[in-house]
Amino acid sequence: MYIEIMTLEVAIAEVNTAFFNVEKPSIVDGCPCCMTAEEYETLTSKPLRELTAGALSEYAGSVMLTMGSENDYLYFLPRILELSVEEGPDWFTSIEITGNKLQMAGFGRWSDERQTAIKNLWLAFVRDRSSSNNDPELVGFLSWDIGSWLAAATLIPIPASPLLQVLETSPDVIREIYNHNFTTLFQGRLDNAFLEEPNAGQAEIAFWLRDRVQVSMQ
Repeated sequence: MYIEIMTLEVAIAEVNTAFFNVEKPSIVDGCPCCMTAEEYETLTSKPLRELTAGALSEYAGSVMLTMGSENDYLYFLPRILELSVEEGPDWFTSIEITGNKLQMAGFGRWSDERQTAIKNLWLAFVRDRSSSNNDPELVGFLSWDIGSWLAAATLIPIPASPLLQVLETSPDVIREIYNHNFTTLFQGRLDNAFLEEPNAGQAEIAFWLRDRVQVSMQ
C-alpha cells in the first residue's frame, strides 16, 4: 500500500532499508564492449553509497541485457533510484528505463516491503516535484520530470491513481503534462518514446488528464 505522507528523503531511506539484506555481488559479468574491466571492478570494489553516477549509469541502462543479472540489480537498485532522483549531469539512465528494469527484475514477485518502498518513492517524487511549482518558469521542467515518472510507473507497473491524486492541487502541472501528451491522449496512451505498447496505466493517466483539463475549461 501507499503511505500518503512521506518526504522524498524518507522514501529513499525506506528503499535502502527494504533492500538492505541483498548480498553484494562478488563480480558483475558483462560485455567488454560496454564497460572496461576496471569499470566492472569499480561496481563491486566500492561501498554502494560511494558509487557515482558515472560509475553506475551504463550499468543501470544495460543490466539484464548486455551485463549483470536480476540478482545483482537488486543490490544496486537503491543507489540507482537515489541517483535518478538527484538527476545529476552524469546520470544518463532515464526513469522510464529504470521502470522497465524493475519489471524485468520481477517486481511483481518481490516482497510487500520492497514493492511498497518503490511505490512510496514514486509517490514522494511526484508530490515533491508538484509542490515545487511556485516559480512559473520551472513548471515546464517539473512537469516533464513528473510525466516521466508517471510513464515509468506504467512499466513497472504500479497503480497510477495515487500518483494522480497528488497532482489534483497542481492545475498548472496538469495542464503542462496534458500539453506534452496532447497528440496521443485521445488514443489512450502517453506520448513517450519509451512506451512502445499501450497499457492500462497509460489509458488511466490519459483519461484522467483529459477529464481534468476539460473540467478546468468549463
